[in-house]
Amino acid sequence: MRIAAGLLILSLCACGGAAPEKPAAEPALEIPALAVYVTNAALAGNAASGYGFNVGTGTGSKGFKVGSNGTAIGLSNDTSHTVMALLKQANLQKQLGQFNSNAFNVIFSGINQTGDIA
Repeated sequence: MRIAAGLLILSLCACGGAAPEKPAAEPALEIPALAVYVTNAALAGNAASGYGFNVGTGTGSKGFKVGSNGTAIGLSNDTSHTVMALLKQANLQKQLGQFNSNAFNVIFSGINQTGDIA
């Protein structure tokens, strides 16, 4: 199941069935951040399994290839990093004032849309 589909269900439940309003900046990062938590049995138990998530060691430990966006976010191009490492890199880049919204949105949209995590 795609990460986005499962979290949309959780979002709709939390909002009483209405789609939540999202700010324009960095919305693609919210879904993997929540997925890292809800798919980790040590953090959230098995609550997300009822929504179709595979609960275990968590999405945070899964790898995703950044393609040509690596250098734009302070990493090497065409390398694979865990979802958690990418979230930490986004946080670091934001703190340093070097956050590249376009590159991070491409990466996290790729994670959200394709669910292509190895």
